[in-house]
Amino acid sequence: MDKLKKKNDQEKDMLKTYKKQSRDEEIRAHGKQISLRPQVEINKKKYDRKKYKKVEVDEEMLTEIVSKTVKNILKEYYNGQK
Repeated sequence: MDKLKKKNDQEKDMLKTYKKQSRDEEIRAHGKQISLRPQVEINKKKYDRKKYKKVEVDEEMLTEIVSKTVKNILKEYYNGQK
């Protein structure tokens, strides 16, 4: 059991030194670290409560939105009749 644990530790150390060496080469070549950590893929079908937060709307803002949409509808209606 100890040999297996020791082998895994050695592999981890080798991987760690390889990553450090790769980072150092990248920094020397570009002046900063270029490669990014891989991003986790977001499931589009899963519900995301942060995406659908309620928005607080003032009465003034609501009347402005409604009036703009009504004006656009009326413009389209009258332009279509000509």
